Amino acid sequence: MPDDEHSSIIAVINTPKTGTGELTNYATHDTQSNAVFRTHSVSSGLQAVTDHRIHFHDPSHQCIILTTIREPNTWIKSLFMEQNRDLCVDDMTMDRFFQKYLEWLHSFNYKLSSQDNPIHGLLQEFGSSSLTYHFENFDKNGGYSLLHHPSEGPLQGCKLLFLRMEDASNWSNILTSEVFDQINPYNPSDPTSARRQHCSQNVNDLYSEFQTYSLTEEERNVLVGNDSLMEEYLQLYGL
Repeated sequence: MPDDEHSSIIAVINTPKTGTGELTNYATHDTQSNAVFRTHSVSSGLQAVTDHRIHFHDPSHQCIILTTIREPNTWIKSLFMEQNRDLCVDDMTMDRFFQKYLEWLHSFNYKLSSQDNPIHGLLQEFGSSSLTYHFENFDKNGGYSLLHHPSEGPLQGCKLLFLRMEDASNWSNILTSEVFDQINPYNPSDPTSARRQHCSQNVNDLYSEFQTYSLTEEERNVLVGNDSLMEEYLQLYGL
């Protein structure tokens, strides 16, 4: 039989720019007995969890999958900045910044309803489809919704902990109650610190101003397309 030292697993299967690093830091900081895995791909993430469970032949070992959702206006702008590091030049102007953003958005082929999208793919795997249901749980529980895998097989006994990023200040308490028996003090890092170090003060100031603008109707239509789950997502955030 395999060694039980890392028989339990915590898998962070998450959308880019929605706290993946912070969740991974929580998981690796607060436990020595779990295998920790992170990815943005549902297929590779679930395969890694499945392989791990088959390897240890015991569904009683802890199996936690973590994923998050983030307010779309801040998420889309953060993702844009992450994918356009060439904007970090001293002579950048807001007009050029916005022009680049609109060009990027129109070429942005993102489908929330894609099978390999972390939110859609994981909810389907755990027998759920309605974001509205989970938002009701977020409000009731202080920022999380918990699902148990509905079928037998390698993922039997696995839990999906679905977190709202706007409640990140509660993550320590949530993870304490739903994942770990106890949690060590941990001060999460500022997720914008890497960008601030990479960019000039001028660009940081432009980005701060950029974040204050709401999605326009044109931008919203580009994001939604014919994606009903994206439409539900935006509506739940009042957009």
